[in-house]
Amino acid sequence: MDVNEEIAVGIARKLALWHTKTFRPLVSHEELEPIMASLGFVGLPPKENWRQYRFEGKASTANRGGELLVRLPYPRIDGLHVFTYRAFCDAVALHLGSGDIADHFHVRGVPLHPVRDRPLEQFRRLYEDGGQYVYKDGTIDPSVPWITGASSLHKVFEGSLREPLHSYTSSFQVPLNDVGLGSVL
Repeated sequence: MDVNEEIAVGIARKLALWHTKTFRPLVSHEELEPIMASLGFVGLPPKENWRQYRFEGKASTANRGGELLVRLPYPRIDGLHVFTYRAFCDAVALHLGSGDIADHFHVRGVPLHPVRDRPLEQFRRLYEDGGQYVYKDGTIDPSVPWITGASSLHKVFEGSLREPLHSYTSSFQVPLNDVGLGSVL
C-alpha cells in the first residue's frame, strides 16, 4: 500500500509538537507563539514559508558561541519531519540552557485530520523501510548544519555544544507520571 492509500484509509499518522504542561498538540504558530513568548522568544514575521523566533530572554551560558535558528515552517507546524522537530527542540533547549526540553515540548504521533490534511498534501513516508508515520514534503529545515553536511554544531557555533547534534539517538521523552498517558516518541 502506498502512502496516499494509507492516508485515505486512515492508517497513516503524522508527528506533532506537543506542549508538555497542557498535554495538547500544537498545530499552528498562533498556538505556539504565546508559549514561546513565555520562554523569552519573540516571533518574527514569516519569511519564505518559515517562521523564526528570536531569543530575547536571559542568555544561557551554553549559547555564547552564536545565534542558533529557532524556526518552523509556516503556517502549519504539524506533520513535519522528525529532524525539523529535533532541530527546533535542540535550539530552544540551547537558548534556555535547559537539558530537559521535555519540560516544555515533546513530539508524539497523531492521526491525520480528515479536513485539515485534505486535500491531500504531498506526504512522504518518514522511514523508507515502512512504518505508519508520514510527513509533509518540504518540511526538513535546510538551514540545520547536521542535515546540510556539517559534521556537528560544535564546529558551527564555536563550542556551544559538547556533542554533535546528530549523535543524539534518543527521542524526546516525558515521564509517564507527568502526562498520565501513553509513550512519547
